[in-house]
Amino acid sequence: TIGLTFPSVFAGLLPSAATIGATYGTTDIDTHHEYCRPHLENALNLRVVLHTGMQDNEYLVAQNEGAAQAFEEFGYDFEWMAQADAGHALDPHVWADGIAEVMQATRDPYPDHVIWNQAEHASSYYPQLFMHTAFNPPEYWLRVDGRDATDAPARIEGAVDGQTISITTDNVRELAVLLAPELVDLDQDVTIEVDGETFFSGPVEADPRAALTSARERSERSMVFAVEITGEAPDGA
Repeated sequence: TIGLTFPSVFAGLLPSAATIGATYGTTDIDTHHEYCRPHLENALNLRVVLHTGMQDNEYLVAQNEGAAQAFEEFGYDFEWMAQADAGHALDPHVWADGIAEVMQATRDPYPDHVIWNQAEHASSYYPQLFMHTAFNPPEYWLRVDGRDATDAPARIEGAVDGQTISITTDNVRELAVLLAPELVDLDQDVTIEVDGETFFSGPVEADPRAALTSARERSERSMVFAVEITGEAPDGA
């Protein structure tokens, strides 16, 4: 859950006997698949190795099966290490194999394709328990600053093609696009389209204050953005 909430921090994830957000009290794989799918979209730029002991809690096993199906549908960099005879604890050699797999991953601080799905973590055990809807962390170079419906999930997806950035949104009222020379040429005009409409078009200028704010917010120097363009999404987005 932490890795999918803050995907830009990680190169890869190695969840073991884990649940995505919450575990519904059911062994119906389709229910878990539907619940997990929006969360897992955030792993677009991650290497994920999922460990599951198939003799573990039957609800957890069903959720992991649903999650594995979703990962495979997305075609992400994913491996499911299902251990037929294991329960909640795994042998050390299984951990070692998983660590070796994840260590092959290298984080890309400036991917040209980003998906941020701010999904609700509804829980069947703890009613009205939700996560990562009360704050708006920037994920890579996109940030959701406001939602049309505050009690519903939001989704934003962006892709860079040369000097053009195309973004689609769902339940996003306000957003921010963060730019760096690793994404676009800051000496040339930039065009940003949101839901098929022009959000911004023209020259941009690097701002040291924006770069310092970006570095401070992320507490790192390897993902710094010197341009921040904010505004409202088109009506009906």
